[in-house]
Amino acid sequence: MEQFEKNCKYMQAKNIMINYSDCIKPADGLTYTNHKKSNERLSEYSQKFESSEGLALMWLNKRTKKELDIFKTIVKKRENS
Repeated sequence: MEQFEKNCKYMQAKNIMINYSDCIKPADGLTYTNHKKSNERLSEYSQKFESSEGLALMWLNKRTKKELDIFKTIVKKRENS
C-alpha cells in the first residue's frame, strides 16, 4: 500500500484503475476489505478510482500470432467442409 501511495503522488494520475468488477470475473480481484482499506488509506485519490474492466477485456481478447494462425486454419477447414 505504501508503494502504491508513493506512485500516486509521483505520477499525479488522472485516473487510477483498480481490479474490481460487478460482472467480469477476471477483472474482479480486489476484495471488499481491500477496496474499503484503499478508499480509507488513499482517500485523497479515491475519487480517481475506476474499474479496470475495459483493460481486462482488452487483455483477454488479445491473441498471439500462433493463436491467430490456428483460428485461420479452423476457418479455412470449416469453409472447405
